[in-house]
Amino acid sequence: MSIEFVALHLLVDEESPSPGDLEPLFSTKNEKFCNYNTHYLIEIEKLKNGAFWIYARYGRSTPYSNTVYNTKDQIEENNPRSTHQIEPLNQYFALYCIKSHTLYLSKRNQKSAIKEYLKKKLQKDVVIKNFYTDTDEFIQQINTVEKIKLVTKKNLLTANGEILKIFKNPNDLFGLGMPEEFILEANFAKVKKTKYFIKIFKEIVGLKNRNEADSLVCIGRDDNNFETVFNVDSFTQKVTFEATKDDLGLYNPTTIKQKLLESIGVSD
Repeated sequence: MSIEFVALHLLVDEESPSPGDLEPLFSTKNEKFCNYNTHYLIEIEKLKNGAFWIYARYGRSTPYSNTVYNTKDQIEENNPRSTHQIEPLNQYFALYCIKSHTLYLSKRNQKSAIKEYLKKKLQKDVVIKNFYTDTDEFIQQINTVEKIKLVTKKNLLTANGEILKIFKNPNDLFGLGMPEEFILEANFAKVKKTKYFIKIFKEIVGLKNRNEADSLVCIGRDDNNFETVFNVDSFTQKVTFEATKDDLGLYNPTTIKQKLLESIGVSD
């Protein structure tokens, strides 16, 4: 059986949170939280790599039946559970990676619940968005540009240096040939997007789609001043791996955490 994590963009007060922004989460390790009559038993852990891990078991008190069916004796019996009790039979897992500013969530339908929980704990405005992967949609959404990061490594697809020819500088930047790894990181003070930026950005995205660049991230701001991220890396869209449930039909949270960390290349 496989389990899938969707990658999301977490914003706290309009920006990707820093470790300090998230510190209030660790005031207690275990939490009880209720959202629309769904009760959550939450365990939260701060990992050595700066990431944080959330494991939640949850359930509802209703619908409720006065009787239960005994499969062994094949008879109906009075329900031993009251309407004030729940069985937390559902699980969700979440990991926030500080380095990539990515929230990995095992159940997309719990996005609203984790948002409300974080809002309550942090006492700040919390928004959880998808990463943009469509170039035109991203360009239309942003008003200003804050950061562009491009990484390319030398291989058969990049050996001719096409990625560097986008820029006015020649391919052989230092008279030493094509570098083994080329990293461009440019930070801006909320500069308005221009036609030239759009042209260059689309060219770089085209090269990334042809595997001539290893990664491309662009951060801008939308009409509401919310941070908006373009990222087409596969691991920032979803992560899937095999996992088995125990005899009671539940995942082992420690196993899930370790497999997720391995899948995204992060060590605990």
